Amino acid sequence: MAPDHLAMIDVFVFREGLPRRGNAHVCVVDQYAARRFVSTHDLDQLFFGHVVYGDDAGRRFVGVWGNRTVSRFLRLLRERGASFVQHASPPPARFTAFVTQGKARAKSGRVR
Repeated sequence: MAPDHLAMIDVFVFREGLPRRGNAHVCVVDQYAARRFVSTHDLDQLFFGHVVYGDDAGRRFVGVWGNRTVSRFLRLLRERGASFVQHASPPPARFTAFVTQGKARAKSGRVR
């Protein structure tokens, strides 16, 4: 088995109709698997927010949206030493929220 720092992480890059964003380019990673490379705080500081996907079991995927932002996010992961497998499909979870300027916006666009 590979040491933890050499483990491959799954990166999901896809297009999806997002509230107030239209058909957006999205890139997400499993929050737990990617924690050694990027945090939600990093995403907020570097990209002015992040997107969250989740499933009923509590698994969370975090990432960014927008063509240029997705490209910058993938580069950041590589620069920080992440090895990943890129999937051209959504994660096994559903969209739950945007977090921008410190405020979470759910699917409906309301502030939580």
